[in-house]
Amino acid sequence: MKKTKDEKMVEIVLEWLKEAPEVDQQIFKNCTIEKLVAYHNNVGRQIRNDFGMWRETWTPIIGDDGCDCSPEHPDARSMEILKEVWRKVNEKN
Repeated sequence: MKKTKDEKMVEIVLEWLKEAPEVDQQIFKNCTIEKLVAYHNNVGRQIRNDFGMWRETWTPIIGDDGCDCSPEHPDARSMEILKEVWRKVNEKN
């Protein structure tokens, strides 16, 4: 079965995590899924930039607050990648 682009990204980010110091791996693993937003400006940015998410097009969905809340927005996609990496790290128990 052919993997989706996002599934491939998850695999690559898992490799990044394996290369991180053990203490950082444990901090990520022990983080709650709700607190993964702490990784938005570092690992999330690396995901968005390294995988060229800003070069892709998506259909904006503008919420009442005027912000793009599309699940295809690079910010939303990178967070979903982080969540899936977190799930995979924590399912190995």
